[in-house]
Amino acid sequence: MEDGGSDSSGSESDVIGSDEVWLGNNALSSSSDEDEGNENDGTPVNLREVFSFDWSEGSDFVPDQHDFRPNRSGTTRDWPCNDEARESAFFRAFIDEEVMSYIAEKTNRYNSWVSQHMDFISPFSRIRNWEATTVRELFVFLALMLIMPLCKKHVLQHYWRNDALISTPLFSKYMPRDRFLLLLSFLHFSDNENPNKEDRIWKVRGFVLDMIVYTGTNIDIPVVHKKDPIGMSGAIVKKMMADYLGRGHILYTDNWYTSPALCQFLHDNKTGSCGTVRANRKFMPKFNGNKTRVENPSSSDTPDSEEEARPHHERSRKRRKTELFIQS
Repeated sequence: MEDGGSDSSGSESDVIGSDEVWLGNNALSSSSDEDEGNENDGTPVNLREVFSFDWSEGSDFVPDQHDFRPNRSGTTRDWPCNDEARESAFFRAFIDEEVMSYIAEKTNRYNSWVSQHMDFISPFSRIRNWEATTVRELFVFLALMLIMPLCKKHVLQHYWRNDALISTPLFSKYMPRDRFLLLLSFLHFSDNENPNKEDRIWKVRGFVLDMIVYTGTNIDIPVVHKKDPIGMSGAIVKKMMADYLGRGHILYTDNWYTSPALCQFLHDNKTGSCGTVRANRKFMPKFNGNKTRVENPSSSDTPDSEEEARPHHERSRKRRKTELFIQS
C-alpha cells in the first residue's frame, strides 16, 4: 500500500448533495452486527447521520475480538508459536527453512546467470569470489539487515569500520563486509531466465499476497466520491481486503489509512483494526490531557541525510514533518 495525499477522488458532486454520500452494496454503516440484514438500497443518505461517533475516556478500553476462522484462512494447528514465544520464533514461523531455501536457490542461480551473460568480469571483481550461499548464511544476512536501522550509518560500509567513533563490531563478527555486499548484490527472489515483462513487480510477486502499484494512471485505484468518509486510503484498503473480510483477521495500518470511518467499516465486516492515527482526521475525537510529542517517530536520532543534519530552521520548507503524539 502506498502513502499519498488527500483522501479524495472522483467528482460526482453534481449528482449528490454536499452532505450526502452514495452507498452501494458495500455500504458503510455505524450499526451493530445485529443489523446485518438492513442493507442500503443505493439511495443517498446523510453523511452526518450515518457517521456519528460517541467517544469516551478509554484507559480501560478492551477491543472486541471477532471470531477468527482458522479453517478458512490464517494460521493452522501446526502454528509453532505460543504466547511465550520470542520475536525470533514468530519471524521463523513465516520466514522458515523452506522460504529461505527458495531464496538461496534463486540467489545462487542469479549469480550463475550474471556470470554467463556478462561480457567481461574484472579480475578484481568481487563476483569472482562468489561461493554458493546457504540457508544458515541468509538468516545471518537478514539478521544484520534488521539490526541496521537501530544504529544508522551514513554509508553502508561504515558498519564494518574500525574507527572508534563509529565502530559496531557485531557486524564484522558475524559476516565480512565484502561477503555482505556480495550477497546484497545477488539477493534474488525469482528466476531471471523466465521474466514476465508485463508484470512490473514479477521479481517479488511470489512473496506478497497482493499489492497495488501506482503507475501514473488510476486503473487499479478505486474511484471514490469526494464526500465518502472512507476516502481514497480507505477505498484502497477495501479493495485489498475484499477477499479477507468476515474472517476475524486484524488489519494493521499506518496513519495514512487509519480513520474512524475505516475502523467502523472493518468492524462491521468482522475484521479488527489497529494503527497509528492523525489527530486531525475527520471524525477523530479531541485529545485532552497529557500528550507526549515524538519527533520523527519512524527514524532513529541519527539523521539520514545532510538535509536532516541541518538546524531545523534552515531546512527546506517543503520537507514534510513527521510527528507522533502519544496520549496518556
